Amino acid sequence: MLKSMLIGLCVYLVGFILVGLTVSIYNGTPQFSFYRAITYSILYLAAVIAVCASLVIKNMNKS
Repeated sequence: MLKSMLIGLCVYLVGFILVGLTVSIYNGTPQFSFYRAITYSILYLAAVIAVCASLVIKNMNKS
């Protein structure tokens, strides 16, 4: 379980770094701030999917 959580954390951190590097696209304007919120929610979803996929693969390998 810990390994799966670390995979999800790594997915989130890599995505967070990519968002940090591309923040110049938004230029800090309030009208585009919702793009950043959407991006963070997609990153969170990707991390959850990575954890779930890791757990499913682990269970499939056990049986």
